[in-house]
Amino acid sequence: QIADGKITITKDVPGFVVDQSYPTDTIDRIGGAEPLEFRKSVAEMLVGNPLEAIKLLTPIIKNQKFSAAIPGNFWVEAMRLNMLANALAGRASEVDKIALDMNQTAKKEAAGDSTADLARMIASPINPKPDARAKDLSKFVNDLHSAELNGIALFLAADVLLKAHKDDEALDIFISASSLYPTAGPSVVAACEFRTADLILRLNR
Repeated sequence: QIADGKITITKDVPGFVVDQSYPTDTIDRIGGAEPLEFRKSVAEMLVGNPLEAIKLLTPIIKNQKFSAAIPGNFWVEAMRLNMLANALAGRASEVDKIALDMNQTAKKEAAGDSTADLARMIASPINPKPDARAKDLSKFVNDLHSAELNGIALFLAADVLLKAHKDDEALDIFISASSLYPTAGPSVVAACEFRTADLILRLNR
């Protein structure tokens, strides 16, 4: 358990004593499985519920901020996802606030992160027309970004086309997203594959 500037051993772990505590500034890296709220929040975003995603992420952001400078922390990832959720909710000003807070609080951990670029593209599209917006989101994708960000960008590009009734074009992008970025995370891959299956049946392809 991590709280109040220290980590406390709460379970039997070889080499440690239960209830033994260590100051967080002596910790080289935080380990362990990521919070389930991460994949749940991505799923909420991709099914059109960004406000629910924000609700899931808020407790982690609040409780884990003190660990932001420690490698492997969960606060930075929660902030990245929160940035995307706010962008999808149309809160462009919040995106900038979150990006600033992340860079000031965890400068080293946030260095080189491109989530803010995608979030700003989502919240304030240069061209709101479906074809142009889908093209811009697709252009965001490159090897410098994480598989998750690339997968989300492609999903959103396809979703824009789907809502514009350009089913064939949307299907091609959904297929590309899950095949090119199979490590984008279970929520992203599952969402792309679900849309792919639905369109294949609908278009008889």
